[in-house]
Amino acid sequence: MADFNAASALVEGLAVLAATNPPRVWAALPSRPDRIPAAGAGAAVVVGASLALAAVASGLLDLLNVSASTFRIGAGLVVAVVGAHDLAAGAPKQEPALAGWRAGFVPIGFPLLVNPALGAAALMASADHGIATAVGAAAIGGAILIALATLAGSARVLRASGRWVGAAMIVLGLALAVDGVFSL
Repeated sequence: MADFNAASALVEGLAVLAATNPPRVWAALPSRPDRIPAAGAGAAVVVGASLALAAVASGLLDLLNVSASTFRIGAGLVVAVVGAHDLAAGAPKQEPALAGWRAGFVPIGFPLLVNPALGAAALMASADHGIATAVGAAAIGGAILIALATLAGSARVLRASGRWVGAAMIVLGLALAVDGVFSL
């Protein structure tokens, strides 16, 4: 387990938050009246998945005999690649999806909110700084999605915001990978 460093905790927490990419996920929410319940279900899924990943993070890295620095390099690259996808890809489609509020599970929860970047970032943040960093950042991402479902109106602005979050993921991922190299 790495020493606690506020700057690295912030970057890793931001990576978890960015991995949820609520503005991009907003496009796949169903129409009203199911939009807000689906966003709530998706938020619950992402928090639960982050909690599960955070609970096993240190043990999993120990079992795999992977140091935190080495995992930080790999996780940073995963975050950067998913960020490049979010930057280049258009808004996600609503199909295929479960009907009504259950769309919060598929496609909102899986695969949009709980994606490879979230998994890698949550494992990394939890192994380095404890459960609260990963779960707190995922909860903030879920709360932002619920707020967007409640308040947002301009799809064009949200699509652009989702691309900006993708660009931020690239920067965060590369910063994490470089940090991992320097901490070897």
